[in-house]
Amino acid sequence: ANEGSKNPSSSDAVFVKTDSNNSTNDPASMSYQPPGSGNNAAPGGAPAAQAPQSRMQVAMQQQDNMIDELAVGMGRLKDQTQMIGDETNLHNRLLNDMETNLDSAHASLDAETRRAAQLREDQSVWRLQLTVAGLFVLFILLVLMGLS
Repeated sequence: ANEGSKNPSSSDAVFVKTDSNNSTNDPASMSYQPPGSGNNAAPGGAPAAQAPQSRMQVAMQQQDNMIDELAVGMGRLKDQTQMIGDETNLHNRLLNDMETNLDSAHASLDAETRRAAQLREDQSVWRLQLTVAGLFVLFILLVLMGLS
């Protein structure tokens, strides 16, 4: 069979690096190479049938590496969101405790305010009672002086 007349199949299409200086698997440095384009021989003089297969394997490996990197990134995001959720729950508990403490302090302040008002009233009644007792003693003295 003549390999030059063979129609390339759609599985011969691969993604190849366009930037040979870029050692990362950055998708921006990859380009689509349709079937039948580019060099028909693999590096090192391999037959044309093996070149598309090895390029496809390289492209599949690069895609697998990118997927692995995405999985690692997603795992980190999951961990961070769990930590943020835990932190949020802690802050909610602290705020609830603070609200309870403020309610308790407000109730205590109200009770002390009422107690102070009652004490003030009690003191003014005491003064009034002292005034009445003093006037009563004066009245008794006046009556005794008037009888004598």
